[in-house]
This record gives sequence, C-alpha cells and structure tokens, in this order.
Amino acid sequence: MRGHDNTISTLAISGDGYFIASGQYGASRTISNEAPVILWNYDTRAPITQFDGLTTKVNKLEFSADGQFLVGLGEEGTIVVWDCKDGVAIYSKRSEFPALSVAWGEVRDSNQGLSGAGKHPGYTLISCYAKQVLINNFDFQISSMSYKTTNESCQMPSTGLTRHFTCGIVDTTG
Repeated sequence: MRGHDNTISTLAISGDGYFIASGQYGASRTISNEAPVILWNYDTRAPITQFDGLTTKVNKLEFSADGQFLVGLGEEGTIVVWDCKDGVAIYSKRSEFPALSVAWGEVRDSNQGLSGAGKHPGYTLISCYAKQVLINNFDFQISSMSYKTTNESCQMPSTGLTRHFTCGIVDTTG
C-alpha cells in the first residue's frame, strides 16, 4: 500500500470490508500543503481513487454504514463527504474551529413515494465542534439528481464550557 508521500495520520475500514481509506499529513511536494485521502480495495490493497479537499492533516475518516460515503475531518477546520462510487464531494464545509468528531446514523429509506427512488437512501451525519453539535441530513433530490444537505444545530447547555468530543454514537431507538 504505497501512495502517500507523507506520514499516514488516520485509517478507516468500511463496514462491508470492501474499502480501506487512509489520510495523511500535508503533502511535502505541494505548496498548498494538501492532505490527500486514498481509497483502497481491501482485498487487493490497490488504490481505487484519491480524494482531495483537506489540507495540513487528516484528523479522522469514517465510512457510512453502507460504505457509500466517506467523511474526512481536516485539521484546518474542513469537513468533506465524498461519494465512494465516483469520488465526488457531496458536502464540504470549513469552519473557524475543526470538527472534533463525527458519527454516521443509520441509512434511511427515502423513496419520496416514487418507484425506484429508494435506490438513493438518506443519511444522517452528526458533526461535533467545541461549541456546537450539528445534525447534517443528506437526502437525494430527484429533481436535481443529487444529494441536498440540511443542517440543524443541537441545543446544548449554556454553561460556557468548551467540549472535546472524541467519538460519538447515533442512537435511533428512542
């Protein structure tokens, strides 16, 4: 598994065991300090594609439950969600403070009452920052043939504390 030109900072394996994703510290060969993410075939250990959009260092990578999407957190404050089938970034957001943790919810059926529309399920991604927690919903829009993202901020206690989230679990049972 050779492909990175700097130290690997994080790894993730998809739940179905088909993909490995690896992220690195900023590339020494570029002025922009780009920190690429490489998607690998788990069985052959061969690279499939490279995802761009993060710089300085990739802090965390996480696959959706079905392996369709990969989220990456950059040290510089950027969060990017890529489609593993075509490598397109469906969501990218840069904030003043970096996301500390992310957690995917379960994959939702979002057929919108239309036959065949269930081929594109909906996804929930929780992103945690020092002063807020965001619920990001990704729902496929038939009219635009792409995923639309909506964000909702969770109400947090107003104690003035700075939180340091290191992991998360999305519980949809209650």
